[in-house]
Amino acid sequence: MQAIPGPAAEVKRCAKCGEVKPLGEFHRDASNTRDGRQRRCKACQSPNQAAHARHQQAPALLAQGLKACTACGRILPLAGFAPDARKPSGRQRCLTHRLVPDDTGAGEPLGTWLGATA
Repeated sequence: MQAIPGPAAEVKRCAKCGEVKPLGEFHRDASNTRDGRQRRCKACQSPNQAAHARHQQAPALLAQGLKACTACGRILPLAGFAPDARKPSGRQRCLTHRLVPDDTGAGEPLGTWLGATA
């Protein structure tokens, strides 16, 4: 926590973006901070919350025969994903974003490899 010194410490520096913002720009968190606010501002925390929500819904989607692509976020039937026994879901990213090995071994999106425009 980096509260900015002042009479009431009404502002705080975000641990991610480094901007000094009013305390109202930080979610409440009384568990581990002196000022009762999270370390990251709401703007920086939102992408993490969205990723966590997608991760939490994955088992329910699989039960319905669906999966969310980790690259584009689209929810598609399992047939839209290549099999991959190493993944918990048993599937890779959607066919548009699946990596295809090239001569360097780095890979590129399948849609690019097939000449598709995404």
